Amino acid sequence: MLRLRRAELAEQIDADRQRLARVEARLRSIESESAMNTLSDNDFEITSVTGHRLLSLAATTDGQPPFGEIVSSLFGRLADTVVAAGGAPSGPTVATYDFADDGTIRVTAGFPWEAAGPDGDAEVVDLPPIGQCARSVHRGSMAGIGDAWQQLVRRVDAEGWALDGVCREVYLSTPFDDPDAWVTELQQPVRRA
Repeated sequence: MLRLRRAELAEQIDADRQRLARVEARLRSIESESAMNTLSDNDFEITSVTGHRLLSLAATTDGQPPFGEIVSSLFGRLADTVVAAGGAPSGPTVATYDFADDGTIRVTAGFPWEAAGPDGDAEVVDLPPIGQCARSVHRGSMAGIGDAWQQLVRRVDAEGWALDGVCREVYLSTPFDDPDAWVTELQQPVRRA
C-alpha cells in the first residue's frame, strides 16, 4: 500500500513540476512582451513583395505548436524530392501559414522551382505578389520567431492596418551549423483598418 502511495505521489510531483515549468515559461514570455518595444522604422515597412514559384509540400495542424517540427519535416521531405528529381535545394526557401476559421493552420514549405513538378506528393504552386505587405526581418534562431511575429502584429495594429491574408516566412540565410545566424523575412499581407 505504501509503495502504491509513493508511486502516486511521484506522479503528482512530476505533473506539478511540468505545470510549474509551463507557468514559468509563460511568465518569461509575458515579461519579455512587456519589455519589448515595437519594431523601429528601420525594422518595419509596408511595401509590395514579389511572388514566388515553389515546389511545395503542405500539412494541416490543429493550431498547436511546435510549428518548427512540422516545417522542418516538410522541408526535409521536400529536399529529398528535389534531389530525387535531379535538382539541388536552393534558397531562399519559403513557408506559409494559412489560419482557418476552425482553428486549423495549413503550413506550406517550398523551394524555388522553375521546372515541371516531379512525381510524388510535391506540387508546383505560384504564390502571388502582395501589393500591401507588412515586412520585417528576424535575425537569429527560430526560438525567437514567435516574438518577432508578435512585434510585427503590434506594429501593424499601431499603424492602423489590419492583417489580410496568408503570412509568409522567407528564409534568406539558414546556415545549418549556426541557427543564431539565420535571417528570416516576415511577410504579412495587410489592408487599411
